[in-house]
Amino acid sequence: MQFKDLLKEYDPNWPHATIDFETFYIKNKYSVSDMSYYHYCRDDRFNAFMVSIYIPAQGDITELKYVGPVEKAPWIRLRDCPIWLAHNSPFDRTVYERCQELGLAPEGNPKAWVCTANLSAFMKCQRNLSQASQFLLNRKMDKTVRSNMNNKVYLDIPDEEKEEWKEYAMIDSINANDLWVKYKDQWPRTEQLLSLHTSECVKRGVKVDVKYVKECLEALQYAVDFAAREIPWYGEEKKTKTGKTSMSKGEPVLISPTSSTKLALYAREKDIPLPESTDVKSPEFQKWERDYGEKFPVIKAIQTWRKCNRLLKIFEHIDSRIRDDGRMEFQLCYFGAHTGRWSGRPGGGDDRLDDEKGLNMQNLPRDPLYLDDKYSVCDNGDNSTHKIDTRGVFIAPKLLGIADLSQIEPRVLHNLVGDRPFVEKCREGISPYEVHARTSMGYEESEKLKSYSPMLYALAKARLLALGFQAAWEKFIFMAYMYVGEEHFDSIFGVPTDAEDREAFCKYLKMCKQTDKITLFKSHSDHTKNVWVNSWLHVSDYRKNNPRVTGFWRDRNNAFKTDAKREQDHYIELPSGRTLGYLSPTREGKASNILGGKRNYFYGGKIVENCVQAVARDAHAEGLLRVEMAGIPVVWHVHDEIITEIDTPEELDRVIELISVAPDWLPHLPVAAEGEAVERYKK
Repeated sequence: MQFKDLLKEYDPNWPHATIDFETFYIKNKYSVSDMSYYHYCRDDRFNAFMVSIYIPAQGDITELKYVGPVEKAPWIRLRDCPIWLAHNSPFDRTVYERCQELGLAPEGNPKAWVCTANLSAFMKCQRNLSQASQFLLNRKMDKTVRSNMNNKVYLDIPDEEKEEWKEYAMIDSINANDLWVKYKDQWPRTEQLLSLHTSECVKRGVKVDVKYVKECLEALQYAVDFAAREIPWYGEEKKTKTGKTSMSKGEPVLISPTSSTKLALYAREKDIPLPESTDVKSPEFQKWERDYGEKFPVIKAIQTWRKCNRLLKIFEHIDSRIRDDGRMEFQLCYFGAHTGRWSGRPGGGDDRLDDEKGLNMQNLPRDPLYLDDKYSVCDNGDNSTHKIDTRGVFIAPKLLGIADLSQIEPRVLHNLVGDRPFVEKCREGISPYEVHARTSMGYEESEKLKSYSPMLYALAKARLLALGFQAAWEKFIFMAYMYVGEEHFDSIFGVPTDAEDREAFCKYLKMCKQTDKITLFKSHSDHTKNVWVNSWLHVSDYRKNNPRVTGFWRDRNNAFKTDAKREQDHYIELPSGRTLGYLSPTREGKASNILGGKRNYFYGGKIVENCVQAVARDAHAEGLLRVEMAGIPVVWHVHDEIITEIDTPEELDRVIELISVAPDWLPHLPVAAEGEAVERYKK
């Protein structure tokens, strides 16, 4: 059955069986934590030594419990079950298909592999079966048996231990079955289809330019090695307060090549003024690095090492996951964030790129990195000899169709706050950023804003996407820098401010009981003072001119606090019918988004941002399914963008048409989309 047909025919009430494979693993050396499912199952150590199968009585189907060797399993009984459940079905599906290749399991597949871990995530629970069983079934699971399987060969263990393993495996299958039986009716069919789609993306993988990956790996390794030689403390052991070498797992701990302490000592030694911020993402630090990097090789080497080492890990991750067919398996996690958005890793919500974990398809580096003939980081130009383009690694048999919903979040926000004039302007084809500039920033020219002033357009975008969700002046500096870029940042935020504005800013800080910031402000250079004050002025201006939005913040914050006082969970029903949950809220503004999870801090603007992201996600998700049902494979997607494999540029027009549809549950939402057919993935 083709996947598009499955999406149309799928029925959650089909008879089901639950399957759980037990496989040999070695923690931190040979496991799916460190490898793709594909490579794990094709390693010489692969051994699917046991499968547990549970089929409950359903109509004419009698109950079945089986635990034992894969090759002796009663697979014929599963032919009556179109749905096979597994807690992490992409893994069990890959194991099953490998067992078929090895002659351990018969040919044939179910109509649908359904993931009960995804069901658990939708039910606002952690994905692992132990937590899901505890909070959704009120059953405590002992995972000691699983831990004891580490680096053990099933045939070599005592018979008593084998029986414990069998009992453990059957409990897993029964619990996964019971999660399905109890909660499948609370999991909307559309969401189940999205879960199936997510698993299909993992199975499909994405085509990779293998030759280019190898070239980038070689260049990055050279760059990291050459940069390390220029850093005086590279390889130096870290010392404790008593002067002894710090140890971890029996090995000496080395000082980081990017150590801020070592960098500060080097700067003082060379009479280099220290940056006003040591945050590598801050505008101040990046400007400092540019100003002194060319004059002082150590600063340049640290910059090169940091950027290239980060990319080296990403490319190593890509290289290790390329299958024999030239496609790469990657993680895509359904309901990875509590808003319903997908994440690049289980449990991920913000999708920040973790250097220690390598690739995250939800947060690929935006721009290429350029290296000169000495393997140092440089600007794109005549001096660059190597281009490291992470996005450009991903290709298609013919073409990639990249399409995304245009400015969906500000469109959703102004729809939710009832700003009909704003929404109607968007429906007429005017960008939300231009609408904002005309209504709140004094733009009156007849020409389109983006053509007339790219700088003002970028600022309007930054204001809508940051200030619309109650970002304060300090956070706005970082977010604005990201949106307007280095080219425009100083022109906007470096504008001289007068004594009156500076005094007003200090009064504001005093009112907010941020007296430490006043002292810091007075110690900074005029340039930094201007940046701080101008950011605060933009924040104040936005809040003054957008009362519907600020009122929405207050309403959502008050509703949260009301439920906190009542000591009850806070739920928000979304237009699509599902809910956002803030569990065990406190009067201080903290709540958890998953059962038994850690509490995080929430406020009106943050809750509004959650609502907007969730509504945008639901609209985007419906478009995804329409594209899949049209027979156009979606390779992966990033928030409001989808990447498809197409044969012709004309097919992209069809994709754009399919996603540019207002959902039935929010018919006034002015949905628009744009896209591009390319040979390589790009931003």
